Amino acid sequence: MAISAGMLWQLGDVRLGRGRQVVCLLITLTAMVVCLNQYKTFHSKYSDNLAGDNGYSKKQIQMLIDDEHLFIVGSTALNQYIYSPLEAFPQGYRDKLYFSAGWAVRHPQVMELLAEYDVENPYKDSVNNEKVYVIPNDVERLVRYVRYYYDENARAELVEDLSAEVGINIYKLVS
Repeated sequence: MAISAGMLWQLGDVRLGRGRQVVCLLITLTAMVVCLNQYKTFHSKYSDNLAGDNGYSKKQIQMLIDDEHLFIVGSTALNQYIYSPLEAFPQGYRDKLYFSAGWAVRHPQVMELLAEYDVENPYKDSVNNEKVYVIPNDVERLVRYVRYYYDENARAELVEDLSAEVGINIYKLVS
């Protein structure tokens, strides 16, 4: 939207010439359409969650935060939209949940957090690591990946007591 405002400001400049004014107008309209489309897409996700009772999901997240393990979470394994953009994440959210996708996966603060759990490479170092559990999008795909790249004997074991308590399938990788 800032680009659109700048372009609209430039449209009044007669020194640009008619051709450049048309180009500025087209770029402005394109940027506005893209922004409105993104707003429409994400607004529906947040408004659906704000309208419903998300207490149970937030309680699940809090139970994970209160546990002593690090959880390596698939990009869509947990509902990240239960918190609105204006709502703060609970204390400890980024200290216990490592999302294995996104722009911050190799951020220095995230790497320091992983080092506290003896993890440098999240999936490789989570095999036989008692401090680390995984919450994958697709457990079979994760096991195939770990077997192919890191440990051909790896398998995922459901952490039954914690999974039953929290209501989310939580696994530990063992070989």
